[in-house]
Formats: sequence, C-alpha cells, structure tokens
Amino acid sequence: MIFKKKEIFNNYDGRIKFFENNLSYERLLSKYLKNEPHTLYNMGHFFDFIKGSEDFDKVLSIGIDPMKEFILIKECNFKQIDVYDIDRKAVEIGNRFWGGESINIKYYCKNILDGEIDDNYSTILLFQMDYIFSDIEISLILKKIKQSGISNCYVITPSLFNVNNITPPDVFIYDFSYLFFYIPYVFRERVKEKLGLIPDESISIFTYRRTKSHLIKLFKKYQFRISKEKVIINQNGSFNLFHFRLKK
Repeated sequence: MIFKKKEIFNNYDGRIKFFENNLSYERLLSKYLKNEPHTLYNMGHFFDFIKGSEDFDKVLSIGIDPMKEFILIKECNFKQIDVYDIDRKAVEIGNRFWGGESINIKYYCKNILDGEIDDNYSTILLFQMDYIFSDIEISLILKKIKQSGISNCYVITPSLFNVNNITPPDVFIYDFSYLFFYIPYVFRERVKEKLGLIPDESISIFTYRRTKSHLIKLFKKYQFRISKEKVIINQNGSFNLFHFRLKK
C-alpha cells in the first residue's frame, strides 16, 4: 500500500549554512545535540546496525547530509563516500569544505534517475530518501543499482507503516494509529487538489509513504533480499533500518 501527497518543497538551506560557517566535527555534534538530537540518536542506531560489516571501502550515497557524512567517516570508519545530489550550489561549496578538511568525501551534481551509476561501488546508502521517489522511480533506481554491480543497499527511513503481525507491539500501535488518521488526511488532500486548493506547482513536490511490505516487494522484484533489519521508535515515530543484499 502506498500513499501520495503534495507538499511545499524544502530546499535544505541548512546544508549551505553549515558549509559556509565552516563548522568543525565537534561543533557540529554540539549543535545537533542541542537542536536535532534525534539525528544523532538515529545515527547511533545505524552505527550499531552495521557492526561487523565490511562493505564500506567505496560507498555511494544519495542526498547531501554533512552530519551523516561526518559521522560515517569519523565514527563508522568509512573509507570513501561519493554523494549524488541535484543542488549544484551545495555540491560546489560542499566539495570546497571537504577538500579543506582532507576528508575523502566527494559530491556530484547528478540525479540518480538520470544516466548510469558510473563507478565501481560495493554499497549504496538511501538515507531518508524513499519518501521523495514513486514506485516507478524506486524501481528505476534498483535496476541501475543491480546493473552497476552494487550488491549492498542500506535503506534508512521514517516513511513506512509497520503494520504486519511480526512488528514489535509499541511500533505496531504507533504506526497503526498513525495510519488510521493518515488515510482521511490523504483523502482530504486529494479533494483539495481536485478543487484547485493545492500549493503552487513551482514550489511543491509529491511525497510518499508506504507499508513496510510494499517497500520490501519493490526490492524483491530486483532480487534484493533482506539481510538484516531493525525498527525503533524515536521522537518522530517509527524508524526502519534495512540491509538489502543482492541475491546471486
């Protein structure tokens, strides 16, 4: 099951400000601890999730997030991270920043939906990105991943409804309650869209929420199977972590 709604586009100016302010790793940690502690909480769970894995010599990530990249290099011992993002200004200023830090992070102004993945990666990271992609777009991404020879895909997402019978009770109760109120909300938004009461097309995008089983089926279609999974509750609700491995 998948739900779609239209939202005002967020241009993520905070990434630009971070690079312009030239914050050190320690100062950035302090800032997030005060203002966005859930981000550090989530990354702490990811650090625990990947313990014992050896897939991180050369990694492709989708979407710039300087806190994520800093933690992956500093704490998770990633050797090299390449990032695709469509924000040219963030790519340019970000590359200047990482070059000054002598850290092996490289940004590319590239849309994952266009062209091929043009390097040899063992792993791809989709951190909180599934919500901006339709099923058709996710299928296209998975096809590209498979064709490029990437065998490991880590998906980190707060955009799923965990409503199957093996979900931990606290997560099931939260997500079922959320879904109960979310369905009428989506219906109202569709009525507004038909009446023309929607955000300006130039500043809005479609976002998506899926049931967990729906997302897993998309990956299975391209021979990606769950190697490991974890779900937690944070201050924003349920948060899923998956390691999908390409079946050979």
